[in-house]
Amino acid sequence: MATFAPVHFFGKALIYPKIKNGISSNFSIGISGGGAFQKHLEEFYDAVGIRVHNGYGLTESSPVIGLRQLNNPVLGSIGNPIVQTKIKLIDPESKIDITKTKRGVLCVKGPQVMRGYYKNQEATQNTISSDGWLNTGDIVEIAPNGSIFITGRAKDTIVLLNGENIEPQGIEDACLQSPFIKQIVLVGQDKPSLGALVVPDYENIKASGKDGSVAQIVKEEIKTLVQQRSNFQSFERVSSVRLIDEEFSLENGLMTQTVKIKRNKVFEKYANVIEDMFS
Repeated sequence: MATFAPVHFFGKALIYPKIKNGISSNFSIGISGGGAFQKHLEEFYDAVGIRVHNGYGLTESSPVIGLRQLNNPVLGSIGNPIVQTKIKLIDPESKIDITKTKRGVLCVKGPQVMRGYYKNQEATQNTISSDGWLNTGDIVEIAPNGSIFITGRAKDTIVLLNGENIEPQGIEDACLQSPFIKQIVLVGQDKPSLGALVVPDYENIKASGKDGSVAQIVKEEIKTLVQQRSNFQSFERVSSVRLIDEEFSLENGLMTQTVKIKRNKVFEKYANVIEDMFS
């Protein structure tokens, strides 16, 4: 935006070089993987001029499936499939091939895909088809240039009472831009609207000197950040928020080894809180 041009010019002259040198004067390019590359961080690195390319994969795919290439550095994407890797999209319910629609659950086939889970034939059959396609469980969109954009997890999709389907990841990532929110999980399956379980950052809220209760401050942050999303839909408004004092962690069983929140475990633990949100 033209409004920020003077700020960018100032940063490019005085601040960005210091950030780049703080990493290394010899730094050329970095690769991000192992977790979602949040949009605001990606845009920051791009503005500063630090080249970080997003990669994607699963342990079951040894682990790389796609990587953003130098000749196709589309922000927000995980690039294109790596060499010898085929992809297709399937419907999350019927499992029918819907590749032509450009949006569905990503399946992968290639030499990096595992043969199966050790001594677990049932899990293998649920994950890999008889003809070798690995179901990643990730919902993606394919751009005209072939770039892959992850929009959410098939099992994470929230279906509201009115039938609207919502992918929570993008909304949660937007909310995590707030320094007042440590962790957030959207809820609302079969409910009339979305709700959110939030672990607030009390220290940042206190240091900010903002007026109002913690709950009010957090609600306002969520409202602002969600509605600022470029593709915001009215049914994505978060109508109810509950604060959670205990962080989601490995120790309490609410987070995986790869630092992903176990949504089902959170839903189980806070079932009464969630019901109270919509009562």
